[in-house]
Amino acid sequence: MVDNIGIKIKNVDVLRGMFEHEFEPVLIDIACYVAETYGVMITESFRKKLHPNDLHGTQPKVRAIDLREWAYPKHLAKEIEDDINERWIYDPSRPHKKCAWIHENRKTKGMHFHIQTHPNTRRRI
Repeated sequence: MVDNIGIKIKNVDVLRGMFEHEFEPVLIDIACYVAETYGVMITESFRKKLHPNDLHGTQPKVRAIDLREWAYPKHLAKEIEDDINERWIYDPSRPHKKCAWIHENRKTKGMHFHIQTHPNTRRRI
């Protein structure tokens, strides 16, 4: 267990996206697990689709959120990514796909967590 960073939301647009849209139950489970275990800084929730496969804009249920990677101590980011992917499988028929990964944010050029689910996402442990 690490010192929890708490639960933070980037801005009112992200908060509104969370209140006004329904999210996949497994995505909620993952977000709550991360919040309880490590804390979260949610930087993206629902948004209008930026591209055809944008899971932040899926309807009727949103299937992705983003978390601020640099809100965690450097050594912890990879551990959180691995922890999520060890506990949940994105789609058993496509084991190469992941529920969590850290990558560059196109807008800010900084790193962030992308957390995503699929209708087939299941808990492993």
